[in-house]
Amino acid sequence: MGLLLVAQTVLPDEPCFSLSELNLLRDNGHTWQRCQVLLVVRADRLARYEIEMGPREQFLADPFRLLGGFMEDGKIYIFHSVAELQHIAHYMREEPPQRLVKESTPFVKAAEDVQRAWDWQHRLVFSGPAGTRGKDGVY
Repeated sequence: MGLLLVAQTVLPDEPCFSLSELNLLRDNGHTWQRCQVLLVVRADRLARYEIEMGPREQFLADPFRLLGGFMEDGKIYIFHSVAELQHIAHYMREEPPQRLVKESTPFVKAAEDVQRAWDWQHRLVFSGPAGTRGKDGVY
């Protein structure tokens, strides 16, 4: 891909290759800031533009990336504008982090069943004069 250009400003209707919201270190590595990083197309090359959004503690959502196009054989194909990706990012920013969402999928249930079976097979059992005791009580 080569070196990226740096954009000084972007317009809402410009073609946008990607939009990322990342937590980046600022102020000589002392504070974390949430930044929106846009890759826009300028003269058939990608240019980077950053918007600082504030301290990362103000944002509920995990960092994310939205693709507005793709590159193939050195040619850039774009399907979204800056405004379109910023509109989508606005809604994604309001979502709770995926790791905090209550999971109730069949896959999660199966994983819990496997964990319970493993715990049962590998429980600790002690035998002695007081009887046989396991990790979970008397056997």
